[in-house]
Amino acid sequence: MATWDASAPHSIELPGLAVLVRGWLHGNIVRIGPDLVDTGYYTGFDALDSWLVGPVERIFLTHVHSDHSGGIAALRDRDSAVAVYGHPDAIAIVEPWDLERLWIDNTGQEIPRFSIDHPLPSRVDIGGRGFDVIPAGGHATGGVCFVDDAGVMISGDALWERGFGILNPVIDGPGVFDDAAGALDRIEEAAPRVVIPGHGAPFTDVRGALGRARVLLERMRDPKDLRRRAFMGAVGFWVLIDPTLDAEAIKARLADQGVDPTAPWVAPLLQKLGR
Repeated sequence: MATWDASAPHSIELPGLAVLVRGWLHGNIVRIGPDLVDTGYYTGFDALDSWLVGPVERIFLTHVHSDHSGGIAALRDRDSAVAVYGHPDAIAIVEPWDLERLWIDNTGQEIPRFSIDHPLPSRVDIGGRGFDVIPAGGHATGGVCFVDDAGVMISGDALWERGFGILNPVIDGPGVFDDAAGALDRIEEAAPRVVIPGHGAPFTDVRGALGRARVLLERMRDPKDLRRRAFMGAVGFWVLIDPTLDAEAIKARLADQGVDPTAPWVAPLLQKLGR
């Protein structure tokens, strides 16, 4: 499991782009010219605002979970002309504002409501650079990766250096495992030389990351393992969203969601979180 911390925001510069890394509550944001890929969670807008170098013209979404799309409303409050692009399957979730499929119900997360203006084509111009759009479902319905002609990939939560975003077959259907496997195959076929993940620093050992992700995917096919990982992730987000939560409050919330708070993984997780 990733370390759940509130890392201080820091910018990583790559040729022609910058990546704002802010730990696990906020997905990474990539700035290419006047355009952004993703926007982070809706809190902490001051850190994002101070990092921007000028007006934002367009936002391209890897997926619509709260830690990647939460800043859209704030950016549009400042400039209503900002255009948002997302996969058609993501539009089908956002348009009716489906809280369950947005992963908002029962997670403690929030997203100020927004809309997506344009469906993503198979190739887009982001900040003057051409990117192929690669379908990357599994973790998120309507998830995509972007990869340019130089082999720079923005992978969202389809691939991290050590893993990928949790799968939710209850909400997104039993096909998420095959969707995630297909996303990993397409990433491998694209042969990126550097990957900018949805969380964490950019990395170049793509082969190693894919190998670790495939091992993790096979483990996630075990329903007990997947459930444990899902709730470990949920607890991490609860603490990031509300740092005042203590151990008893977390155990009570787990019990409310049908999880035994005396399960073997709970106490070590609480200790790791300083609770």
